[in-house]
Amino acid sequence: MPERPPPNSPSDKLSGSQATSMKPFAILLAIAVLILLSRGKHNQFETGTPLQSAPLMDLNTGEILELAQITSGTTPVALHFFATWCGSCMREWDGLPTISERHGDDFKVILVGIDSPAKLKKLIAQKPTSLPIYVGGSEIENAARIRAFPYTVFVEPDLGVIFDYPGALTASGFAQARAARIALSNSKEHKNE
Repeated sequence: MPERPPPNSPSDKLSGSQATSMKPFAILLAIAVLILLSRGKHNQFETGTPLQSAPLMDLNTGEILELAQITSGTTPVALHFFATWCGSCMREWDGLPTISERHGDDFKVILVGIDSPAKLKKLIAQKPTSLPIYVGGSEIENAARIRAFPYTVFVEPDLGVIFDYPGALTASGFAQARAARIALSNSKEHKNE
């Protein structure tokens, strides 16, 4: 009597054409799992994590300041990172002062251009803004963990991260940052009790 092949032997495996037809399914399944695992995890920082200070140049004066100097005071800051070559950044550009005015009581908006001063000055000449603009380089790009533009990091004056997210600066982003700030404040109060 012939012997049966052991389980999981080559004869039990899918044929080449069957395996090939399973590849698209396996890829879709992997993508679905990644989406589910990353849902709500687009933030680069845990709330309360300190953002490392980095040098920035004031576009108007040319003065080099540390981020910690720029954010000092009593009002939390929305650091909004952009680049002139970024289509999404340029589409939202004209609405940034309005968003800032509507939420100015809660957060001071500071624009940080990751671009050359010449390109940023050309942009301002064509599309002026009332918001303060600083020029950033690789130091702030690394400190803020920028992976895409536009990108916003809401920070306390001491650079403690409140909330961060990629995408256009919106009312929803401010609302989420406000909620995160309240939760952070409540968390600190409970720790002090």
